[in-house]
Amino acid sequence: MDKNIDVDIRKRRINRLKKRYVLRVINIIGVVFFSLTVLLIAICFLILKRPEVSHIENRNLAKLPKFSLEDYFSGKYTAGLELYYNDTVPGREILKDLVADIKGNFGIASEEAKFHGVIINNKENSKENLSDETKKTTEKKQDTKTTCTSVTEVSVTEENPLDDPDIEGEISNS
Repeated sequence: MDKNIDVDIRKRRINRLKKRYVLRVINIIGVVFFSLTVLLIAICFLILKRPEVSHIENRNLAKLPKFSLEDYFSGKYTAGLELYYNDTVPGREILKDLVADIKGNFGIASEEAKFHGVIINNKENSKENLSDETKKTTEKKQDTKTTCTSVTEVSVTEENPLDDPDIEGEISNS
């Protein structure tokens, strides 16, 4: 009987040691994989060509600042360096498109928004709908014969019972 107990204790100890060994190996593999990923990204940022123009934003991207001790100690150089690295990430436009697509999945897209109510834009009767002060200023501008022209569009809204803030209802279809 004593032999049986000793064998069970040894098996349990060996199993615990195996589990510890496997967990250590898994942790080491995870650390190595993470370190290689970070190293690969850093090497890509150093090797790949940095863009100079953003076609999405229609502007020139930040330039690498010139080093001087005065700018370094004032913080101007490091701020410019930070702006340069943030602005000229390789694959920046692809990443911006990806982020815009992801953000587009949160909330309502502008194409799907519906506005309820009656809005009438009547350009022919716009002078009739202007207040007296606006008519006077328009007449004064015409009397002085200025070359400045302005176009005023007036939208007339009819009172809609759905615009009442105290109305009760429910939101449907999300």
